Amino acid sequence: MIVTDIDREKGEAASACIGREARFIHQDVGDENRWREVAGQVGSEHGRLDILVNNAGLVEYGSVEDCSLASFRRATNVMVEGVFLGSKHSIPLMAAGGGNGSIINICSMGSHLGFSNIIGYVAAKGAVRSMTKSIAIHCKAKRYRIRCNSIHPGKIHGGLVDEQTTAELADARDNSFDVLPGLAYGSPRDIAELSLYLASDRSRYMTGAELMIDNGYTITPVR
Repeated sequence: MIVTDIDREKGEAASACIGREARFIHQDVGDENRWREVAGQVGSEHGRLDILVNNAGLVEYGSVEDCSLASFRRATNVMVEGVFLGSKHSIPLMAAGGGNGSIINICSMGSHLGFSNIIGYVAAKGAVRSMTKSIAIHCKAKRYRIRCNSIHPGKIHGGLVDEQTTAELADARDNSFDVLPGLAYGSPRDIAELSLYLASDRSRYMTGAELMIDNGYTITPVR
């Protein structure tokens, strides 16, 4: 397993938590040359790629009136161009391997809702939502055995828009299998479990799907 991140310290920590089978590589997902290097390294060391999880993201607050163009471009560089480049340079590795491949794009419920104070984020996630379907159909048309699906998390403890998470709250949520009440926050484990399903052959009949995992947030009527 290869873990990449622009934050070297956190990336190495995440890799260490996974264990010996994981290795960290420093990467800026918005840099195409770096994607070429990483893909080449994976190809030379492993000969193929089976699973790609596009998970890089950032949130910068700003509405359509006060968000700067630079801020908007940072969001699209990481979350739109990052997903595009990751898929572009990973698909040939997957197809060359001859096996089944799975691309998992971590999107957001923000792709379905009009959050006015994070316009760069919701715009980028809307693009990821659409790109996922385009990539899925491309792979089918090319007869690649590669699926592409998107996961749309709601409010997650420790997530990009969760600024009030405590270690105690996160730990309690991680270690509970209870059905969550109301509009309670979820756990990163909830997203990981769904990702594992999409990565496995158990989801062989799914491609181009957008999977909401938000405890009913997007379908709850306004009162």
